[in-house]
Amino acid sequence: MQSFPLCLPAKASAPVQIRGSDKTATMMNIVRSQLLRRNPGFSETFGYETKFEREQLQLPKTHYNDAFVIAGGTCRRRARIHFITQKRKNNRAIQVNRNGQAPAIRRQRYKIQPRDIIQWQGKKYFAGGMQNKGAYLMFWSDRKEKYVKPIAQIKIIFHQRSYIHEAI
Repeated sequence: MQSFPLCLPAKASAPVQIRGSDKTATMMNIVRSQLLRRNPGFSETFGYETKFEREQLQLPKTHYNDAFVIAGGTCRRRARIHFITQKRKNNRAIQVNRNGQAPAIRRQRYKIQPRDIIQWQGKKYFAGGMQNKGAYLMFWSDRKEKYVKPIAQIKIIFHQRSYIHEAI
């Protein structure tokens, strides 16, 4: 076996740049190794194994389905999935200057806010937003069909607060 002497340049030509994504990958690798070292009962799993098991069970790709598969689930009774999403109270993006025009400052807060549950023609829908200075409301059913109707035809059923709870 032939050996070569180690030759270092006297001066580095350019400083080494570390990309941001390398830092996060390194950190996750450190956390993973520490978890495995401190908890000998833990076992490591890999994405290709989880994908294979999930496809065998014919489950779609979601975080909760991956957790079910990683936990060794096959035909167990599943827990209900509960989503909590946060709804913003004010849309301040409309107050930004638009091409030299004066800011569009909202003068009033409408009674129906986005994601409120409303009723139109006896069916329940989710409110999207007011249009034409509060004369019309955009809303949708199951996030598929969008409608824009006069506000006089719509009845509010439930006003959403900051957190929206949904169960699957």
